[in-house]
Amino acid sequence: MRRIIFGGRFGNRFARRFARRLLIIIMVVLSPFFLLRLYNSPQHNLLGFRNLIFIGRRPQSHLRCVNEIPVIQSNLSAYAVCKSQISKPLVCNRLSEGRIHVSTNPEKVDWIPFVSNNWGNSLSPYWQARGAAFLMGSPFSFSGWNTPTWIGFLPVSVAPVSSNSCVKAYPELFRRMCDDPGPECDMVYAHKCVGAWNYIRNQILQETRSALERWAQLNNETKPIFNPSDMVMYDRCSEDNTLYHPEYAPIGFSAFKCIPKIVTVLYHVYDEAQTTLFCDALRKEQTKYLKAIRPDIAVIPSRGSAWKDFAKLVYAPYVLVISTGSTFALWATLANVGHVWIPPLYGGMTPDVGSNYHWISTPILYPSVGKKLNFTKPRDINGANKLIEWLRNA
Repeated sequence: MRRIIFGGRFGNRFARRFARRLLIIIMVVLSPFFLLRLYNSPQHNLLGFRNLIFIGRRPQSHLRCVNEIPVIQSNLSAYAVCKSQISKPLVCNRLSEGRIHVSTNPEKVDWIPFVSNNWGNSLSPYWQARGAAFLMGSPFSFSGWNTPTWIGFLPVSVAPVSSNSCVKAYPELFRRMCDDPGPECDMVYAHKCVGAWNYIRNQILQETRSALERWAQLNNETKPIFNPSDMVMYDRCSEDNTLYHPEYAPIGFSAFKCIPKIVTVLYHVYDEAQTTLFCDALRKEQTKYLKAIRPDIAVIPSRGSAWKDFAKLVYAPYVLVISTGSTFALWATLANVGHVWIPPLYGGMTPDVGSNYHWISTPILYPSVGKKLNFTKPRDINGANKLIEWLRNA
């Protein structure tokens, strides 16, 4: 039997060849990991949550809904410049509509807070101001919160983001936000505007969760706990949004097709204090419809405090929003690392806020639609059934 000795010229050549092959194998195996680490888009790189969401790609086919609206993925890095390269100050007078002010000496973005029991509308100008500061590459600060709720734990000052000793700014996106923020934009209700808050999903997600958890610890509250097959369904049906308010409306039953096959328990979240005859009848028919198309699902009413309902939308593995116009649901679900299905923003806008956030196309019973159909606000069960029949077939 021949003995092979690794020595001399032959041994050195073999060792070098073996080392090269080993290096190639290591690079192939580990390259996806390093590429993921290098992917540094603030909108998609969710730091500690990167293993829980899809980053830089669309979701797996079994989570796609037939009603899902295709969204062009944004590429922030293509618009980034160093702050020092901007020769002219970035100005947007319309931001002042939302009590958002841009100072030039020193440069910073500040905001005059107004917090009410309507958390969604309170958060809209705050996150818009944060988004504007991010695009400008400027600090953000304001005098402080005046609320005992969890919102009071959101940051009151934030430094600009720096990368490679360069403060990043996005002047082209900032100007676009100011010039073309959407057909129905109102900076007081900045959820109707796009171009600023939608670029800071990372911050919204992390800071909302941190604020909720800090408040919970101090108030002896516990985060809701879900199983992987649980889903939260949220509706905002109430007296003021049934063929009345132009932004609020129930959506067609076809939205239920978006419920993933993995779901076996559906928690129906709504505000019991705001319910009406129509809302009660609608929920009853929705449950009946769901049991017909998905007999494997248990539908469980899940009513609670505002904090608990907000937290359910944040921590559930799957969320389906079946009413339009809810800023409560918008800001909560933007902090969700699971999968969310939600109707478009007012005016039909569907900004890219990450591949786990699915905008769905389904008929919506807006007051303008009801007017064309000669529908009136239901006063009795017959009137309610007329609207429900339309939603069932929509």
